[in-house]
Amino acid sequence: YEVVDPQTGSVLPAGEEGELVVTHLERKGMPLLRYRTGDITAIDDSPCACGRTHVRLQGIKGRYGEIPLTGGKRVYASQVENIIGKFPQYAGGINVFRNGSQPMSQIDVVIAQEGLSEDDAPAIKKALEDELKVPAKLTLVKSEDLIVFPHRAHRVLDRTKLELYKRETAEQFKGET
Repeated sequence: YEVVDPQTGSVLPAGEEGELVVTHLERKGMPLLRYRTGDITAIDDSPCACGRTHVRLQGIKGRYGEIPLTGGKRVYASQVENIIGKFPQYAGGINVFRNGSQPMSQIDVVIAQEGLSEDDAPAIKKALEDELKVPAKLTLVKSEDLIVFPHRAHRVLDRTKLELYKRETAEQFKGET
């Protein structure tokens, strides 16, 4: 396992966040040689509390294709979900939007309002801004108005492709029983 800079491909030192690259030579049918996963992580080379000295991953934070850049800062959908999930009345369901590849001045979050009231929105918005350190735009909608892909976790969406997403999800739901 290696962690590399996604733009240059150069190997990053332990503890620095980048893209996970895997080499697996023991697969007989198809060995993986420097396979770029798109996953965001860092390597931890400090000894484990249990005494082992193996290199470990610090955990997958997200995927590079799903990061909106907001005010020059990366924001992960998992961070947004963790913050909103602290509210006991939150029943689940979010979309995080970006505008193509352009950096955004604020994070744009749409939340399913089931279980939430309009009075909860300011507290959630403040929690997002305080923890992410970026301005937030928060919209509560009915859960059926969220864009949900039935066969994959796709929470960060591009506003320029909304019609495509709606057609794609409608086609995927046709085959569901």
